[in-house]
Amino acid sequence: MVEFNFNNAFMHFARANAPEGFFWKYLLSYVGISIASGLLTSLLYSSSSTFSGGFLAGLAGIYIFSFVILAVFEASWQRRYVRGEGFRLTFGKDEINLLVVYLIWFIFAAVMYFAIAMLFVLIVSVVTEASPTAAGIMMFLSMLVGAGLWIFWAVRLSAAGALTIRDRRIQFGVSWHVTKGRFWVLFGSQLVMFIAILVLTIAIFGTFGLFALFDVSDTSDPSQFTLFSMLTNSSSVFSGVLLFVLSMLSYMAFALFFIMWGGPAALAVRTDPERASMDDPAAAFR
Repeated sequence: MVEFNFNNAFMHFARANAPEGFFWKYLLSYVGISIASGLLTSLLYSSSSTFSGGFLAGLAGIYIFSFVILAVFEASWQRRYVRGEGFRLTFGKDEINLLVVYLIWFIFAAVMYFAIAMLFVLIVSVVTEASPTAAGIMMFLSMLVGAGLWIFWAVRLSAAGALTIRDRRIQFGVSWHVTKGRFWVLFGSQLVMFIAILVLTIAIFGTFGLFALFDVSDTSDPSQFTLFSMLTNSSSVFSGVLLFVLSMLSYMAFALFFIMWGGPAALAVRTDPERASMDDPAAAFR
């Protein structure tokens, strides 16, 4: 049985068993659908200059479609993590269950935000009467406590998606049991992942930004610089290719972060003491 520790949790995205070719199929599919979604969004914005009913309906449709795509891709790699299945994009019971989990997450986050905000207002209103300085300190401490509580609960409930796919039914609160005693490994591995992907993203967009600053020097009036002018100046072909490559890299970076982020919680589910003795996850969880 795989031991649940920092190293295994951090590298679970690469070590989890699955048929060959999963990663490339996943990344290329994610990039392709992301490009298509971006084009649809651009068409929506370019076809309407006012916030009309049709525009708002289209925008709502795009948001709903985004969550559906999110569920489709998460289900694909959660099946790999907890069932050992190969890559496939479908829309069925697994994906619908994940959409319900997303809705529960939204309601949970809204209630948490409201509760923390009310506590924050209550503390500040009481302390302000005594001392403005004390009020400022209490505001800062309240924000830290609120952020800490949210991080703690979010990490402890982070296995909800993997549990839902494993058990083929909606699971949320059970995550609290599966992640018991594993908070610091989950938090530490996800924090390192976040920092690594953040650095990678900054490097990608920083490269494009530096090139844009260099390219603007070729324009007669830098104050009139736009993305269009950059793509239509003397080096437009190179600019277009660079923009395309960097866009692909940014999509891949987000896709990589997405699948990496779910690895630690999925490993917690896979090493659940009550189910970890099962040798064939694909058969055991049917």
